[in-house]
Amino acid sequence: MKVILDFFTRHGYVIELILSCAVFVTALKRRRRFVWRVVGMVVALFALSFFWGFIRSRVNTDNAFLDYVSIMEYLIYFAVSFAAVYFCFDTDVFIALFFGIAAYSLQHGAYKISEVFRILLTARAGDVISGAVYVVMLVCIYVGAYFLFRKSFSQIEKEYLVGKQVVFLSVPLILYTMIFQYSPNDITTALYLVYAFYDILCCVFTLYIQMSMIKSGRREHEYRLSEHLHYIEKVQYEISKKTIEMVDIKMHDVKHQLRALKNILSPEQISDLERSASLYDMTVKTGNEVLDVIFIEKSLLCEQKNIRFERIVDGGLLGFMNIIDVYSLFENAIDNAIEAVSNVEDTEKRVISLMVRESRSMVFIHLENCFTGKLDFERGLPKTTKSNKLYHGFGTKSMRAIIEKYGGNFTMRADGDMFNLNILIPIPKNGAEKNMAAD
Repeated sequence: MKVILDFFTRHGYVIELILSCAVFVTALKRRRRFVWRVVGMVVALFALSFFWGFIRSRVNTDNAFLDYVSIMEYLIYFAVSFAAVYFCFDTDVFIALFFGIAAYSLQHGAYKISEVFRILLTARAGDVISGAVYVVMLVCIYVGAYFLFRKSFSQIEKEYLVGKQVVFLSVPLILYTMIFQYSPNDITTALYLVYAFYDILCCVFTLYIQMSMIKSGRREHEYRLSEHLHYIEKVQYEISKKTIEMVDIKMHDVKHQLRALKNILSPEQISDLERSASLYDMTVKTGNEVLDVIFIEKSLLCEQKNIRFERIVDGGLLGFMNIIDVYSLFENAIDNAIEAVSNVEDTEKRVISLMVRESRSMVFIHLENCFTGKLDFERGLPKTTKSNKLYHGFGTKSMRAIIEKYGGNFTMRADGDMFNLNILIPIPKNGAEKNMAAD
């Protein structure tokens, strides 16, 4: 037992650093031969621990050189922990550095907090109990940190971080490592507690900055993607509009040509040609030019996928909305419905129903469709089922942003195998004045 306790006393720092890394890296993608990589890095860390123990045993404790040795020791540990993350997990260099900073901060902060409790209890409870409290405190802090940081760090992506910011985060680690290694060895307990409190604040502040970087980086990335999608939708609308105008012109010519062929072709052949042409002669008049373009385009797509697209729409109610907002809102809603219904095998349920009407000076939009499988929601929005969540799920977020832009609200819910979308947007007093300009 004494040998085991002595081992943990000598190499406790390495053990704590490994546990700190484990708290943050559980969601990272592992590299090939992961187990062997981990074993190799653990062996390297313990080899370093034995090496620094040997160096300290050869240097007089009163020798100022020992301070430099300690600073160098902890900086090398930090570098190795960062390298270990990059070596074992398939991630970017800056993300590995980011995780290394988090692990180092957690280890240092947890150590200081537990050490403070140990010092305060030693005088009253003795070394055994205070030592046990130290271990219990460490375990509680690591478990708490795992649940506190797990979600945020599991969502981190390279696009959320700026390299210079990540490197800048290393500065506080170096500073408080140097400051507290140079603190006098013969200071009073009260002064040591002041030093320790400041040290803990540095670690907590570093982790807080990292959490803020992840959140702000995610918001900025989503904003950039939304702006890009907004531009794509604008271009897509213009292309769709021109394409449909060209089809209308061609269909007009086709009708004239069919009339000229009636004396040449049999009635059955003419009927087949008219039936084929009618698929592209789908004139829609909703009172809103944008909706007309969308409905013609989506009706053709539904026809190809054997989906019934039922709608009762007063498009004139949307005249106060920007045309690209209208296009983006209905494009995303209908596309999501088509994708969901395409997976339904029962042909009787392959139906999309859309209604747009006025209700108490508000535009009421209702869309429903059948779906298969399980639909999970997060913050009122369906979770994307696509594998790359970084670049998917922005359709519904874009819809929410557009609805909120006009002071509206919406609900999305699943009732059995039916998905329901309800949107309410207040009609401004000058709603009759159409704002059809594109941003």
